[in-house]
Amino acid sequence: LDWRTCFFAQDASDFGVCDWQLVQRASPMFDVAYFLCLNVDSSVLVSLDDDRELVAGYCGGLWGSAPAARSWVLQEALLDYRVNVLLVAVMVVVSMNPSDRNLCSSGRQVEIRRVMLERALEAVARVDCAGICDMFSVQAF
Repeated sequence: LDWRTCFFAQDASDFGVCDWQLVQRASPMFDVAYFLCLNVDSSVLVSLDDDRELVAGYCGGLWGSAPAARSWVLQEALLDYRVNVLLVAVMVVVSMNPSDRNLCSSGRQVEIRRVMLERALEAVARVDCAGICDMFSVQAF
């Protein structure tokens, strides 16, 4: 734990941790897509139905704790999730700058990046990101 990322209440009754590595304002589905795409093995998430079940569970948790989230229907959340799966995959590809020698300095780093890319691309296929492009009339190259 890096103490520079910790914040304490004045009376020391509470504390929090903030990871400044990836700070952004985005849809909550970005975090869900990032976690599921890059951290869950494809043998666990086999079809869009598997993703749908996890997104529904996440939304159920939001609906219980944030009344404003109730207007966010599951179909909208699932579409937002699929769009964010595509964004995560693009982010992974863009972050793999082959000219950066530090990225490939160890076998472990190479393996981590290989797995990230593999999982991201499997997720793009699993949730039919090509169908999203069709929905928004985005033409493929």
